[in-house]
Amino acid sequence: MINENVFFEFYREKVSSDIVEMENEYRNFKVYWDEFIRHYSLKEKAPDNQMKIVQLAYMYAIIWDVFSISAMSSDKEKANNLVFSSLATTISNDILAIIKLSMDGLDYQAMNILRNLYEISLLILNICIDEEKREKYVQSASEDNSYEVWIKYFNISAMLTTISNYTNNKDLKKYWMNDIKRIYSRLSSFTHNSLLNVYVFSFSLPKTNHEKHVLNSCAHYVARYEQILTEMVEIIWMVTRIFKSLLEEANPNSFCVNLLGDNTKDCFKAANNYFFFADYCFLKFIK
Repeated sequence: MINENVFFEFYREKVSSDIVEMENEYRNFKVYWDEFIRHYSLKEKAPDNQMKIVQLAYMYAIIWDVFSISAMSSDKEKANNLVFSSLATTISNDILAIIKLSMDGLDYQAMNILRNLYEISLLILNICIDEEKREKYVQSASEDNSYEVWIKYFNISAMLTTISNYTNNKDLKKYWMNDIKRIYSRLSSFTHNSLLNVYVFSFSLPKTNHEKHVLNSCAHYVARYEQILTEMVEIIWMVTRIFKSLLEEANPNSFCVNLLGDNTKDCFKAANNYFFFADYCFLKFIK
């Protein structure tokens, strides 16, 4: 609760110096405050944090955390390592944020972070694939032209083109270009505040067609976390698989070799092992 003295100071200066009126307003405000916090803290139904999709989401957060730590342990002073590690850390933390928000009833907010995760994931793949993009991205920090660099090299269309041109595999190419664009269109509608999403995600999710939407004031209803986490895991599974293919390519001048040197595979050994397990779980539980 906001400090009583601060409230009285405000009220005396801006509203009224009547002490009885001040005390009554403070009591009323405290009642509303306590009710708001209680309503927010006590969910209608606690989420199941042992669900397979929840555990799988945590697994991918661990994988990208290990990628980040491994790169930094290789060379803390190298610009490439710093860039990769910071992006990998952001991916891991975005995953954790989405888990926390979605399991706390903050559905719309979780979807906005998912949009950020999508974009950061495309970015890390692009700097791994394209050396020019990597250099421009690193230089943008010192030249203070990040907006211009982003518009030219890292707009969604440019990033999708770089990824699709990375391989001649027709199945993967079709999947990337079709599904990634579809995913982007859906997620962008959240950041652009589409009326439909703002309206729908302000209410709890009915369990059947016969149930009514209930206003999700104070994030009281935890209703969509399984749906949101499934969507998130499908995105990060795809991104991680593409990144794994970059690690395994034979090109001696590839980003990953330049990043970690000849011991790339050894450095990322733990993350690779976790990835294979996560991939197995994903195909078993989701697909």
